Order: sequence, then C-alpha cells, then structure tokens
Amino acid sequence: YATSLNNLGAIYSDIGDYKQAEQYYLEALEIRKTTLGVNHPDYALSLNNLGTLYSDMGDFQKAERYYLEALNIRKSVLGINHPDYAESLRSLGSHYYDIGNYKEAEKYCLEAVEIQKSTIGINHPDYALSLNELGAIYSEIGNFQKAKEYFLAVADIHYFIYGEYHQKYATSLNNLGAIYSDIGDY
Repeated sequence: YATSLNNLGAIYSDIGDYKQAEQYYLEALEIRKTTLGVNHPDYALSLNNLGTLYSDMGDFQKAERYYLEALNIRKSVLGINHPDYAESLRSLGSHYYDIGNYKEAEKYCLEAVEIQKSTIGINHPDYALSLNELGAIYSEIGNFQKAKEYFLAVADIHYFIYGEYHQKYATSLNNLGAIYSDIGDY
C-alpha cells in the first residue's frame, strides 16, 4: 500500500500538484516508518522522494534535511557501495546545484558517479543522469570543456540505451548543442 501511495505521490509531483503529492508521500513515509522502521531502504526512499518534492516546491532547507536523512540511512543500512546510496548523493548534488552551491554539487555528483560506475555500470540511465548533472554544474561555472565531455558521454549512453529517435537522446544532443554554442563552436 505504501508503494502505491508513493507512486501516486510521484504522479502528482510530475503534474505539478505538489500539495497532493506531499500528502501521498507523507502517508507512505508514515506507513513505512510504522511497518518497516526508520532504518529501512524503503523509508529512506520515501525521505528522498520528499526531498525532491520540497526542492521542486522551493523549500530548499526542508529538502536538504530529507536528503541528508535518506543519505545517512542508506549509508548505514546499505553501505557506501550501493546504487541507492549513490542516488542519494546525486540527489544532494542536484539540490546543491539548485541553490547555487556548485562546489558541494560537484563533490556529491562525482562521488555518485564513481559508485555507479562500479555498481550499475556505465550504460545505465542513472549513471547518465549523474553525468548530466555534472555537465550542468560545469556549464554553470563556465568550464565548458568539462561540460562538453560529460554531455558527450550522456549522449553516447542515451544513444546506446534508447536509440537515436528517443526524447532522452534528443535532450542530451540539445544540452551538447548549448555547450557548443557557449564556446562559439557553431
């Protein structure tokens, strides 16, 4: 039941109904806390989802608290060489990017990439997401060469996974095109 509530929260979040999403996410969190306890990966997943929701709502302090709690649970329960721990790192990196703390964003995303490389491999959508986050960070701080390297890698992964007619591949090409424009390579 908590999984269904969590999925409903994700749907409402995707369509921008954040209040309804929050209600479902909080209910899922409470059920997971009661039935599984606070040291369970599914409880940490609910925390991470709430962190993302609050970030989307612009409540960055609340988002950070949820992200950090999820990270700490995943670290203690799953260990540091687990894809879910890497997901928490990337989520925190994305959070720090959103608030303009690019140094912290870079640190967390680089750590996530290293873990993902050894746990899920380099041809995985989550790995590409972390690389894309790094590309955005480097673009934002004006390191266009590094941004280009990361966006090229993302495009290659998306092409490999989805093929040339998929939206994700097109988006990665668009990101790459923006970098070429930034460096004046038309």
